[in-house]
Amino acid sequence: MEIIGFVEHHNDRGVSGWCIHADPDMRSTPVSLQLYIGDLLLREAYTNRPREDIRRGHHVGEAGFLFSLRPDLLELLPENSVLRVTTASGTPVLPLKETNIRPIGRAKDDGNALRTRLNEGWHIDQWGHMKIPFGNDPGRKAKYIQSMRKVSEFFMLRYGLPLFPAYGTLLGYARDGSLIDHDDDVDTAYLSRQQSLEGVAAEFWHIMRDMKNLGHEVTIVDTGHCNLSLRDSNLPGVDIFASWLSPEDNFFCYPRILEKAPGQVLFEKIELEGEIFIAPQPIEAFVKMMYGDNWKTPDRQWQSVVPRKMKRIMEALKVLSEDI
Repeated sequence: MEIIGFVEHHNDRGVSGWCIHADPDMRSTPVSLQLYIGDLLLREAYTNRPREDIRRGHHVGEAGFLFSLRPDLLELLPENSVLRVTTASGTPVLPLKETNIRPIGRAKDDGNALRTRLNEGWHIDQWGHMKIPFGNDPGRKAKYIQSMRKVSEFFMLRYGLPLFPAYGTLLGYARDGSLIDHDDDVDTAYLSRQQSLEGVAAEFWHIMRDMKNLGHEVTIVDTGHCNLSLRDSNLPGVDIFASWLSPEDNFFCYPRILEKAPGQVLFEKIELEGEIFIAPQPIEAFVKMMYGDNWKTPDRQWQSVVPRKMKRIMEALKVLSEDI
């Protein structure tokens, strides 16, 4: 597989990188890459993501990995270090000539604090957050489950909307009855009362405004996706996605456009990590909608990708951030 090079992009939210290679359909044959700062291996990434706007007019596969380094993480990187990319075999992947490569990193300890955390089992996710998987710190499972329970109770009491495990959290339950050891957060969704995209978006932003006004810590990722940490709870945040049934009985769970569902979604109680939640039934059908036929087989290359069509639609419905 011919790797053409990588692109580095800087903005006020940190640094992100993409790789370009010559396969027109790179997702069918993803390449494993390793991302370094000096001798520190930050993350393994796979070239399995579409990216049409890296270099407009380029006639080869424009795609690859997404990897971000957030400003707080830059504080831990060795001062004036430079991101470098290699294949799994160690072959360097060179930056493209027009790429704006800059020294990054601000730590004056040669990255020793970051090295210690990585040796303790922490990792850097694709969005540039330092996280530790549940399997490396079992005590975190209890905190996330407690947070998930409290957020579920809050959503039902405040908005009358059922909150249920979704995506990786639902997948873990369907597979093993527990959270996935290599996961590092919990995913939930609420079933909207609305059926139109306009109605779902308006309801979502109403909820966002209300939670902000109540003083809760809310991070809005997209229209239809937020992270919520309840005020004064001292608990980690829970990812929340909007889901809804269209008039044609298509079931949506942002950002996935799924398949035909019954005219109503039925829930049953489940026990997850010692707490009681509700889950859509049949669970296996919903997991298959989210992850495909091979959902029972763990896939460490899997990454969340928002379909461009869905993102454009929801961005068009987005309420200006200053309104909340």
